[in-house]
Amino acid sequence: MNTALYWPYDEVTVQHGRIENEFVVESPWLTTTAVLELPGVPRAKALAEKYSDGVIGASDVADINWFFRALTKFPLCYQLPRQIWEENLDNHFVDEEPLPELHGPAEWKWDSAGAITFATTEDGVDPVALFSVARRYHLISAIEDNRTQQLYNDVKARVGDREWFKKACTLMVRQNHYVTQRCESALRPALQRAQRAADKVQAFMTEERGHDRLLASSLEALGVDAEAVPVTQVSERLMNLLEFSAKRNFLAFAIAIDMFEKSSYQENDPLAQVLEFGGYAQAAKPINRHHNINDAGEHENVSTGFLAKMGPVTPEYATEALRIAEATAYNMNRMADGVRQRLSW
Repeated sequence: MNTALYWPYDEVTVQHGRIENEFVVESPWLTTTAVLELPGVPRAKALAEKYSDGVIGASDVADINWFFRALTKFPLCYQLPRQIWEENLDNHFVDEEPLPELHGPAEWKWDSAGAITFATTEDGVDPVALFSVARRYHLISAIEDNRTQQLYNDVKARVGDREWFKKACTLMVRQNHYVTQRCESALRPALQRAQRAADKVQAFMTEERGHDRLLASSLEALGVDAEAVPVTQVSERLMNLLEFSAKRNFLAFAIAIDMFEKSSYQENDPLAQVLEFGGYAQAAKPINRHHNINDAGEHENVSTGFLAKMGPVTPEYATEALRIAEATAYNMNRMADGVRQRLSW
């Protein structure tokens, strides 16, 4: 039985839908609908009214958990820190070697102190609770700082310049191909850190194996060899950070994987949509297949399994995990900039 307690992110709202037992849950990164059994409708209506009036408070924890527990596959809630822990959980500690330069932002924006305060219990920092805060930080940063969708829009606007458009498409697909190409070697070091989560990491690696061939076939459909298309410095730095997290801090690794596997919650992959718009339907098919494989495997939630047996950690370990994660998010958000630079926009 799932005994975790949840609290919705600040950006999440609940509204009564168009039919009696439908409730719409909205956030800046996704909108989903909960359809309830009729006996639960009055309880959900009362919760929606409190959201509308802005009076949700601590006394509503029971109703919130009743409502949101069925939506835990979506990134909508903090997980409150545990007060009771299982026995014999895995222990993770900070390495003796100091943390090197991470090639992150000039000024750290994530509120590490606030996140750690939220996740701290008498026994230490709850890694799952901290993960839930880091997930929200990344979702917000992706909305505010990630310019990938704008890149896609700008590329589509120049579809009439066929030579340039094709070059832009091959560059964008190649960056995604490189990420999948580096995936297994970047993930493998985590097996030495994972302890009892090693089987879950191995299973994830197995599921990811061969995805680079899908992306390579997309490039083939565009008439180019993958290795002939350049990889940007940002793409290289991003994968280096993923590999570093795998070697150094398993909590940082779990947060990073959550970022990489974040779903677009769209039926078709956004990059595939650009290719289809430009008439490259054959190149779009492998990308959509990759997108559908990940969605079918619910890879956007694989990291919660990685952390299931991790015990409380020290504030130093938690701070390090958040720093590595923020640097990873920072570089992920700049993937579009790397492509623009290569295109001499």
